[in-house]
Amino acid sequence: LKDLCKQYGLKGSGTKAELCQRLEQASAADPIVKGQSSLENPDLVVSPQILIFTPDNWDESQKIIIRNIDKDNFQARIDIGYSLSSDDPRYNSKARVKLHKDNDIEMITVSPENNTTSVTLMNAEKYKLTYKQLLTEDEWLEIEDFIYTVDFDMEQEPEVSIGAEALKQLLKDLDLQTIAAEMREEIVKSKGQKRAKLIKRLRVIDNFTATKSRPEWMVLDNLPVIPPDLRPMVQLDGGRFATSDLNDLYRRVINRNNRLARLQEILAPEIIIRNEKRMLQEAVDALIDNGRRGRVVVGANNRAFKSLSDIIEGKQGRFRQNLLGKRVDYSGRSVIVVGPSLKIHQCGLPKEMAIELFQPFVIHRLIRQNIVNNIKSAKKMIQRNDDEVMLVLQEVIDGHPILLNRAPTLHRLGIQAFEPKLVDGRAIQLHPLVCPAYNADFDGDQMAVHVPLALEAQAEARLLMLASNNVLSPATGTPIITPSQDMVLGAYYLTAESPHSIRKPPYGSHRHTYASLTDVSGAYDQGLLNLHDWVWVRFHGEVDNPDEAARPHRVERFKDGTRLEHWKFRCDRFDSGGRLFSRMILTTVGRTVMNHAIHTVINAHNVKPQPPDSAFTAA
Repeated sequence: LKDLCKQYGLKGSGTKAELCQRLEQASAADPIVKGQSSLENPDLVVSPQILIFTPDNWDESQKIIIRNIDKDNFQARIDIGYSLSSDDPRYNSKARVKLHKDNDIEMITVSPENNTTSVTLMNAEKYKLTYKQLLTEDEWLEIEDFIYTVDFDMEQEPEVSIGAEALKQLLKDLDLQTIAAEMREEIVKSKGQKRAKLIKRLRVIDNFTATKSRPEWMVLDNLPVIPPDLRPMVQLDGGRFATSDLNDLYRRVINRNNRLARLQEILAPEIIIRNEKRMLQEAVDALIDNGRRGRVVVGANNRAFKSLSDIIEGKQGRFRQNLLGKRVDYSGRSVIVVGPSLKIHQCGLPKEMAIELFQPFVIHRLIRQNIVNNIKSAKKMIQRNDDEVMLVLQEVIDGHPILLNRAPTLHRLGIQAFEPKLVDGRAIQLHPLVCPAYNADFDGDQMAVHVPLALEAQAEARLLMLASNNVLSPATGTPIITPSQDMVLGAYYLTAESPHSIRKPPYGSHRHTYASLTDVSGAYDQGLLNLHDWVWVRFHGEVDNPDEAARPHRVERFKDGTRLEHWKFRCDRFDSGGRLFSRMILTTVGRTVMNHAIHTVINAHNVKPQPPDSAFTAA
């Protein structure tokens, strides 16, 4: 009070009541407080209590002297003066505040309080609300206090909302046709990354328009509840229940929704309703995807609840586990190993797996052959692993194809049919030539076995899916069954002339002579010949040898008119008329075995079988 009196040039001594009386008299004589301003612009005075200055009408010569400044909330005790200069005795440089045009403080409210003058400096920019403006809760509370506590004149109250309710209203206000037209104009003018982004947005809007959908439909008003069978509840001993996590998550949503409805009915404070809306949104978020928005909802033993997203996602989810694939009967799974003695359309099936897969067929045949009288006796017989069961099992699998599948099944050849052969052990034996179709190798890969039950399924498997019928790739038409790795090495070793030595034996030093290719194979099987021994073999077919010379090395003529031509790998004998009637070829035992095997397979598919020595490849 003494400082204020000194500022006005009043006597600063006396009691508190005397000082207040002096200040009151001085304030009553002050033209600004009265509302009769002596400023250059009298329109600035709105009322005896309120002065409003804006950057447009502010005059730098106007001064406000402020004491006890609190910069945090813009409140201060002031003395009001005008046209003060630094020479004025009432001027206080430490307490003086000068407002310029570039300041963001646009409103100054002056009101008398307890016979003194107080002022609140307000940042008017903070209270300018725009459409779709995002506010924090503290900011809105401050604006709300300003709107309803200050003598504030506004045309209409601002509409403020939180959560999905606000988003739905904003989406409802969108005019898709207008936005699409504006974006098409911007796309014509734009280029680069901005143009690509606009095209993506326009594509979304066009999809909404084409499907006659509205953006606000993406906000849930009604929450669907899945059927009870998908969220079971099981009663335990002692009257307790074991329930699905979804039931607890649904219960949280229902309780909070009902509580929010009651609060709205009793007109609870807005801050309580906003908090309840936030809790309801968290409950819905936890139901759809628990833990996505931070805090995880947990149950007993701090175990996180499984939400709808957890149930449908991943390999064990509803789609991949139950809809795209299911567990089926008459199927098995085991590791694959190579079966070098198998034919290409055969596979080795473990006896332990076969007796389980074909058990209904075995039981049916045991009863039909009067070996047992009922199913129970047949199952006991199978458990004892009797020899009769193995004989019946062999009869059952003969002619009954099985399907082999290796995941992932990327094309048609991922599932093929094979004739099963009973083998010991627990691994499935597979012919190495079918591995490229499966993209399989023998380093621990597993394959699934399926048994076709119906006669139509068996016929389809044999005619369309048998491995020997799937030689060409369905994608490119090129052979997919091609020898590789040790098969190529074995073919080379079998047909090589002398893999153990660089030197070759001289021509004519070979003493072994045989009448046919079959005799050579028989001698090799008996151990009379080695795989790379050179032999002379009688042969009556054509010989394909690209290394053959144009003329024979030597020609012998005999008195009976016949002649013998000596070539590099054959001897041909002609009669007096020049007709070939005898041919001996020089080859190795391995090449003989190779040609004999090829001719055997070809004759098995020919309508008119050819003799084994109809052609020979000397490569």
